[in-house]
Amino acid sequence: MKLHQLHLSVLYTTCLISCLTASAFEDNHIADDDSVKTREYDFSIEYGTTRLYRGIKSSSHSYMKPSFMYYSKGGFYTGLAGYVSLYLKAALEETDLNAGYDFSISENTLCTIELTHYIIKNTDLANASIKNNVEVAFRHTFGKTYKIKLYFDNDFGNGQSDFSFTFENSLVYAAENVFKEDSRMLIKPSFSFTAATLNLVRRNQQEAFSRSRFAVTNYDLSLLIEYETGRFIIAQEATYDIPPARKRARLAKPADTTPVFYFTASVTYVID
Repeated sequence: MKLHQLHLSVLYTTCLISCLTASAFEDNHIADDDSVKTREYDFSIEYGTTRLYRGIKSSSHSYMKPSFMYYSKGGFYTGLAGYVSLYLKAALEETDLNAGYDFSISENTLCTIELTHYIIKNTDLANASIKNNVEVAFRHTFGKTYKIKLYFDNDFGNGQSDFSFTFENSLVYAAENVFKEDSRMLIKPSFSFTAATLNLVRRNQQEAFSRSRFAVTNYDLSLLIEYETGRFIIAQEATYDIPPARKRARLAKPADTTPVFYFTASVTYVID
C-alpha cells in the first residue's frame, strides 16, 4: 500500500469511528451557536507540518503561527497573524491582517464578510503574488449536527485576480464536562472541495500550469478534535488534500500535485 493511500485509510477510519461514536455525545450535545456574541480576545499559537494553497504545496517545511483576534459584541472582528518557518532559521515568511463582520440571515444561517491583507516576504510561496483577499461566506445548520458552508473569494495582486468557490459539509458533535467540569469537547469530520482560477499562482510559479481556467483545484478530507477547558482551547486537525489531475505545462520542472497529508495543532487563550 502506498503511503498516501495509508494516510487516507487512517483518516477515513478515524472519521468513521467519530461518526459511529457520536451517539455518546448526543445526550450532552451543545449547539455550535454563533448567534451568542460576546466581546473576546484570543491569543493563539499554532504548529503545522506544511502549507498548501489551492491544492499546491506552498512550502514543505513546518511552521509556527502566532496570532491575535478581537471579536466585538456587534459582530465585528479583526486580527493579526504571522507564519514563522521552522526550516529557514525561524524566518517570518508571511504576515496577515484581517477584519470582518458576521451577522445572522436567519435562525440557522450565518453570513461573514472578511477582508485580508497579506505581507509575504518568502517569494517561493505559492500565494506570494496575492496582496489582498475579499471573502463572503454563508453557513447553514441542519438540525443539531450537520452544517454546510459556502465560501466565495476574490484574490488581488500584481495587476491580476483570482476567483474561488468552496463548498464544505461537516458533522459537528460536542459534549460538556469531558474529563473535568466546565470543559467541552468537539469532534468535526468534514469534506470540502474548491474550484478556482490560478492566475496569481501561475504568475509566481510559471511551471505550474499551462492555463488557468476556472476548475476544481482540490478536495479535502479533514478531522478536527477540539477541547476547551477554562480559558484554554486545544485543537488538533488532520487533513488529506487531494488535487485533481491537471494539464501541466511542458516544462522541465512541473509543480508537485500529489496528495498531501498534513497536521496542525494549536493552543488558544481566551479573554472575555
